[in-house]
Amino acid sequence: MNVYVFGNEYVEEDKRAIEVARELEGTVEDISFVFVSPNEDLPFVEEPRVVILDTV
Repeated sequence: MNVYVFGNEYVEEDKRAIEVARELEGTVEDISFVFVSPNEDLPFVEEPRVVILDTV
């Protein structure tokens, strides 16, 4: 399963989701973290089920 990670690593209040995903990478079997850059087109438009990790 892919987990799409949103955020901006250069903005302190917007990078926590990226930090958490990097900490979890490789620790959970069958989970891949896909980092989506700011202003990037959504890579999951055709997927029926989407999991997003973001900071509000």
